[in-house]
Amino acid sequence: MLGRLCRWMRIVGIDTAYHRPENNINIVLRSLKEKRIIITRDLKLKNSAALKVFIIDNDDFRQQLKETVNKLDIKIDPDKVFIRCPECNTKLVGEDKKKVKGKVPDYIYKTHDKFSKCVNCEKLYWKGTHQEMVNKILRDIQK
Repeated sequence: MLGRLCRWMRIVGIDTAYHRPENNINIVLRSLKEKRIIITRDLKLKNSAALKVFIIDNDDFRQQLKETVNKLDIKIDPDKVFIRCPECNTKLVGEDKKKVKGKVPDYIYKTHDKFSKCVNCEKLYWKGTHQEMVNKILRDIQK
């Protein structure tokens, strides 16, 4: 339902869990156990007094992110952007360049010196051209 918003929250360093919408019981139980706020478009979850629920109205992920950051008073720390795996939420660790040889495109290996790795899903990351696009979107949502 809000998978793209979830990825973007992780990109900006926010610990974010994601559940597919087919089972609200698991979402409710996890939010109570881990003291999480539920961000959803499912109006059925809105009226539970035991839960912290935030309903997203917008369809555009940029507006969803802006709405979430503003409503929950989240301060985006530029030093925490790109510290979590956008796929699985695990904190990234630095990876030695020699260990990524053959695991990233040759051009990337030749032109980059710093790499990060997710120890959970083993995806590799580096500062690419997408970083400026991310920074622009963050500047736009903070206006």
